[in-house]
Amino acid sequence: MLDLTVFGHGLVFGLTAGISPGPLLALVISETVRGGFQAGLRVALAPLITDLPIILVTLLILNRVSRSAPILGVITLAGAVFIGFLAYECFQTASTKQKPEQSSGSTGSLVKGIISNLLNPHPYLFWLTIGGPILLAPGKNHVIAGILFLLPFYTCLVGTKIIIAALASHSRFEPSMPAYRIVNTILGGMLIFFALYFLHNGLHYLGVM
Repeated sequence: MLDLTVFGHGLVFGLTAGISPGPLLALVISETVRGGFQAGLRVALAPLITDLPIILVTLLILNRVSRSAPILGVITLAGAVFIGFLAYECFQTASTKQKPEQSSGSTGSLVKGIISNLLNPHPYLFWLTIGGPILLAPGKNHVIAGILFLLPFYTCLVGTKIIIAALASHSRFEPSMPAYRIVNTILGGMLIFFALYFLHNGLHYLGVM
């Protein structure tokens, strides 16, 4: 029987990564305003290029330590803290009307997106403390788990940024939009649930629960 919990993780974390303010979202908006929808689209596709080496490296690291329950417990607890931080960012976004900072420069949109994502610490922290442990969780078929997690994760991450680029190309997107702020509030609440889930798992690996 398939564990659809992994699929749910992919949906929530993908949506959160897709709409949360950050360097890549700011770049999607600014490049769309400057160069049209096609420019924003190229930036939105950047994670599909940059994340593969990040995922492979973090999985290699985690695979070596996954046999040690205490180490896995510490990593999972770190993931709980990071998810809590993501929830905090969602609630902050829902309560502010500040626009993401726009970037400048003349480099191609896709190159900008790749550089922005590679220099952003969030993907490294995410895959080391959240994504990697989900894919390598004991008792799961890692191939099936990978498909169930990665497919909805990148569909939501890239898809939401493409939608935002489409809205920005028609000057209809503002971070102060009520719908955008409501979605961030809902995602923040869901992330708190997942933070508690990771906290429980981390304590279990450490033998506390």
